[in-house]
Amino acid sequence: MQRLTLFLEKTTKTFSRIWLLSLSFHLSLLFLFYYSSDTESLSEKIHLTQGSALRMFSNSPVPLLGTGKTSSQFQETSDREGTKDTEEEIQSFRNTLSYPLLALEQRLEDDCSFRVTVAENGDIEKVVVLVPCRYNVFEDQFRKQIQNWNFKSSRGKEIVLPIRFRIHARE
Repeated sequence: MQRLTLFLEKTTKTFSRIWLLSLSFHLSLLFLFYYSSDTESLSEKIHLTQGSALRMFSNSPVPLLGTGKTSSQFQETSDREGTKDTEEEIQSFRNTLSYPLLALEQRLEDDCSFRVTVAENGDIEKVVVLVPCRYNVFEDQFRKQIQNWNFKSSRGKEIVLPIRFRIHARE
């Protein structure tokens, strides 16, 4: 009887130690995953060019928020900004348009078209939907980014922006 009691005491102590070790391990994992998955680390830019594969750029070399460019890319293109024509400027906007994270996770794709009225100072005056997006997440992303865009060569004009949100997977 005494042997059984000693055995149960040892087993109980061992079990409680293993249980505490397991609990601390799982809590540390939970803590690690919770704090390492903040949205800042998920803010990678996806650049789309018609007919090309999907290109993703992370925000590691000091990104300029809202421009879709890193500081080194910004310096290279800022010298040529005044020499762009309307088509190059539209293509440049398309390339900086970020793919919505929610749509990427759900693998959603869409085609939309917008008519944008550009003021004399290059800011956006009005956005009219010509071909609506099937998923609101794309229109919201477009409207958010077009408001921060400043057109140089299209000042005082109305331009049509057909936008294709596509995920090109390499096989």
